[in-house]
Amino acid sequence: MSDATIEVGVTALWVMTLGCIPPLLLVPFFYKRIAARFEQIKAKNAAWKDILMDALFLGMIAAFVGLVVAKVEPAEGEPYFSIVSLLVFFSSALLVTIFGLISKQKGFKWLKDYALPLAMILSMALAVVYTGWGLR
Repeated sequence: MSDATIEVGVTALWVMTLGCIPPLLLVPFFYKRIAARFEQIKAKNAAWKDILMDALFLGMIAAFVGLVVAKVEPAEGEPYFSIVSLLVFFSSALLVTIFGLISKQKGFKWLKDYALPLAMILSMALAVVYTGWGLR
């Protein structure tokens, strides 16, 4: 059974709508200004651009770490820690690292752009495998 109600569904739709549409509208209009600002920062000190991008990436990862380590509380039964979510998290990190190393060492520059999406898709497939093994 689910605790979801119509109000919860409508709230989720509004949050997604209000959270997803503004970037789609703002980026095309302000991209040149944002890119110019990054170039100014890079011209002053190239290390700052890397620091800003790394900070944005780590902030994004930190937002999802809580979901990985949080207890799963089913409607019926005892709460438990999900081994599958931890395995998928670490599998994805390992796959991105492997793809990054392959793209650097073997010269597959195209793989650098596809490392994250490929790791995500393969990790989702691994989640199915882990669940098939009886893990939860």
